[in-house]
Amino acid sequence: MSVTARVSSFLGVLKANKPLRLFLIATGLAILAAFLAIKYLELREAAYLRAAQGEPQRMVKVVVASQDLKPGAVISGANMSARLIPADYVHSQALLPGEFKRVKGKRLIEPLEAGRPLLWTYIAGSARTDFSDVVKAGRRALTVQVDQINSIDGMIEPGNQIDLYVTMPAKHVGGGNGDAIFPVVQNVTVLATGRRLDPKVQASMSVAYSNGRRERYNTLTLDVSPRQSALILAAQAAGQLSALLRNRSDAGTAGFGSIKPGDIYAVAQQVAAEEAAAAAAAAEPQVVRGPDGKPIGIVDPETGVVRDPDGNVIGQVDPETGVVTDPEGNPVGVVSEEPMTPEERVAMGLPPKPAVVPGAPGAPGAPGMPGSWVVQFLAGGNSKDGVAEVRQLTAQ
Repeated sequence: MSVTARVSSFLGVLKANKPLRLFLIATGLAILAAFLAIKYLELREAAYLRAAQGEPQRMVKVVVASQDLKPGAVISGANMSARLIPADYVHSQALLPGEFKRVKGKRLIEPLEAGRPLLWTYIAGSARTDFSDVVKAGRRALTVQVDQINSIDGMIEPGNQIDLYVTMPAKHVGGGNGDAIFPVVQNVTVLATGRRLDPKVQASMSVAYSNGRRERYNTLTLDVSPRQSALILAAQAAGQLSALLRNRSDAGTAGFGSIKPGDIYAVAQQVAAEEAAAAAAAAEPQVVRGPDGKPIGIVDPETGVVRDPDGNVIGQVDPETGVVTDPEGNPVGVVSEEPMTPEERVAMGLPPKPAVVPGAPGAPGAPGMPGSWVVQFLAGGNSKDGVAEVRQLTAQ
């Protein structure tokens, strides 16, 4: 029997025998499912093996520092090298070896440790060529003369904030004889001390003004407005300028106009009174008053614990609200700004406040303070040189 005849006979049997036909179909599907399951397990096994062994990562060659470099360092082949690092860890601003020619000879504006990639953001641009490019539009760079004393012994640095005071004849500010001292400009930025600039500013320029080392200087270059520059120049011509260093985050002002020799005593007494009042306020304990308004305890300034006159803990102060709660969380009082009466101080076990002596420094009626008058008068007779002697008398 030929092959064709056999196939035709087999197909005839399948067509006539339905159970056999279904059995063969089911067997074929089972074999196909087993084959697919085996292939899936093989693929999963290969994936797990790659994960365990680690797939080879794509490496990228970037420019890195071959030694520790400070801001202002010149980029060259002597302090840079190429290194392969995984592509997943390459910074978007990293410099590639093919781009090195574009930055060779430029300066760093950020410190760079050995082995760290060189980023474009670390490299001084070409926008600034000399010091004039540092001065912003509408501003002026003004240089003033200073000496070792009024430059805070040379400790003023580029980037610091300073005030400028002038000492000049009092007649120029409506006074009499002697000198007057007053602030000319406040909170101005120092661009340079001598020829030394901020390292980042120097690194951004093609002209080198200094080597960056601290050296003695006798000039300060300031960032000022045109009006401020005219004011400083006029003050410099009329008197002597002094620089006062201030905290860079302090935006306060001097709070006074001018001081003349005749004001020194009165102002010194006022300063002493203000300092004494501030010290007394700091030393005065905080009192806690109960619902009836009577003092019930004193606040420990370090822990916020409130104790009664016998030293027993009665609660804790909430620093935000000033409310005092007992250990169970119940409010028992509140911190009060109202000063205690002498009787209340005794009840709380505190010493009485010292009495203010009239005429004492800082007290009402003290010389040169509110509540007193300075009277000038001619003393009887003449002095030895024949000139009438004028004396002063403080009256309360």
